[in-house]
Amino acid sequence: MDFLDELEGTSRRWPFIAKTLEEALTETELESDEASHAIAAAETVAAARGRGREALREELSLWALGRVPKNIEELAKLAVRAISRVREDSEVADLWKQAGLEDEFHRQIDQLLERLRVAPKPRSPTPRVPLRFPDVRVKPSRVKPIRVKPIRVKPGDVFQVALPDGRYAYGRLARGKKYLNFHIYSKLSDLPGEPPIGSREYLFAASGIHSELELGVCPIVGCDAWTESEEDPRFLLTPHCYPTGTLVDGRSVPTAECVGASHRVSYDLASLVQRITASPDDPAVREQWPILPDAEGRVRRIPWEQWNPEWGKKWEERRQKEAAESRPEKIKTKPGDVVQISLPDGRWAYARLAPTTKFAIFQVYAAISNQPSQPPIGQREFMFAAAGMDYQIEYGMFPVVGYDPWTEGEQEPRFFLGEYPAFRIVENGSERPASAVECIGLICQLYYFNPAGFVQRIVDHPNGPSVSKEWPLLPGDDGKLRPMRWSEWNPEWAKKWKGSKRKRS
Repeated sequence: MDFLDELEGTSRRWPFIAKTLEEALTETELESDEASHAIAAAETVAAARGRGREALREELSLWALGRVPKNIEELAKLAVRAISRVREDSEVADLWKQAGLEDEFHRQIDQLLERLRVAPKPRSPTPRVPLRFPDVRVKPSRVKPIRVKPIRVKPGDVFQVALPDGRYAYGRLARGKKYLNFHIYSKLSDLPGEPPIGSREYLFAASGIHSELELGVCPIVGCDAWTESEEDPRFLLTPHCYPTGTLVDGRSVPTAECVGASHRVSYDLASLVQRITASPDDPAVREQWPILPDAEGRVRRIPWEQWNPEWGKKWEERRQKEAAESRPEKIKTKPGDVVQISLPDGRWAYARLAPTTKFAIFQVYAAISNQPSQPPIGQREFMFAAAGMDYQIEYGMFPVVGYDPWTEGEQEPRFFLGEYPAFRIVENGSERPASAVECIGLICQLYYFNPAGFVQRIVDHPNGPSVSKEWPLLPGDDGKLRPMRWSEWNPEWAKKWKGSKRKRS
C-alpha cells in the first residue's frame, strides 16, 4: 500500500517502477520497506505481461494491462534479478523465516519469478480503468480498448455492497456534486436487492468507490429520495481539529460545532467492506476520531462514544440483535486452553488462554502449522500477548484444540497502557502507575474486537504496520515525542534479530 501511494503520486509511473527494482539491487542491506516495494513493483510488471496475481487489486491490474511500456521485457528481466535477491538476501525473507513461514515465502516468490520468466500472454482488449488519478494523460495503447459506458448515478440512489459473510450492506448517495459522498445504512440484509428504503439509521458517512459504482461492481438497487429538510453528511478534513475544525466545504468552525461529524475518508471497495464490518474500537475506525484535550489537558484521541454517541448506540444495537438471532451454545473455557486461528495463507496460528478471568487474555505462539489441530503444546516462545476475542472464543469461531497448563511459577502476560509520562502497568487483572523505564520490554495492551484486525496483527509480526502502533511515544534527544523503535523498547527481541542477521551473513 505504501508503494501504491507513491505510485499514485508520480506522473512517470513506469520509470518509478524501474527505479524501485534497481534500488533493490543496489542497496547494501535490503530492508523490509525496499524489499516489499520491489515485490509490489515486480507484481505490477507481471500484471502488464498478462501474468498478474489473482489477488492483485483489480484497478492496478487493469491499469498495467492498459498501459504496457515498450521496454516491458527489459523490466521483467530487471524484476527477476531484484526478486531473486529479495528471496535470498533481504530483511523480509528473515522476517518470514523467524515466523516459521520460510517455505511459504519461497513458494510465493518462486511463483512470482515463474510468472516473470514465462512468455507474456497474448493481449486482449481491456477496459480503461484509471488508477485513481484520471488527471494524468498517458499515450494510448496500440490495442484499442473496449469502451465501458459508465453508469450514471444521482443523489438518493442506493447501491449494494456484498459482505464476506454472505450478507449485503447498502449505501445512499448524498446530494453533494463536488464529491461522491454517501451514507451507509445500519441495517443489513441476508438476501440481495433488499435495501432499507426510508430508513434514516446510518452507521457512518464517507466517500469514494467511484469506479465500482460507474462499472456496476456495486449495483444500484433502489432510490431513497432526499427531502428539502434533510441535511447532507458533515465531514471533517482532518481529525486534528482543536481548537477549530475545517469542514469539507472549507469552513473553519469551533471544535464544539464539529461533534458528530465524520473524518472524510475516500474508500476503495475492500477498505469500505472492512469499515462496515469493523467494530467501533477497530484501528481502522479509531483513527477517524479527533485528537482533543482531555479533562487533564493532555491532547489525545477521544473515544468514539464521546464524539458520536448516537453511532455507538446504533452499533451496539446491531451487535446485540445479530448475536441474539444466531447465538450458538456458549463454550466454557479455562486457563491453558489453546485456540486455533485460521490465517489467510491457509495456515493456522494458536493462542493460549491466560489465568486472568476478568476478560480474555491470551498469548499467541510463535509457531505456525501447515495443518489444523497441531498446537505447539509446551512451547514458550510467543509472538505477542493481547486481550479480546471473547465472543469468537466463547462461540467456537476460534475452536479449542488443545490444553497447555500454567505452572505455579509461570509469569502471566504483562502490558503497559497510557502515554508519556503517565504510563500504567497491567498485571493479574489490575493496573498500577509506572515509569517509562518499568514498561520497557512490555507490549501495549490491545483489546481486539474484530477477527480481521487480530489476524492482521499475527500476519504483520514482528514489525508490520499493525505492530508499529504498539510502540509508545517517548521524548527523543531533542525532547520531541516520537515512536520508540522496537529495538530500543524490546532489546531481547532485537538481540534475536541481530543474531539471525549475523547467521545469515
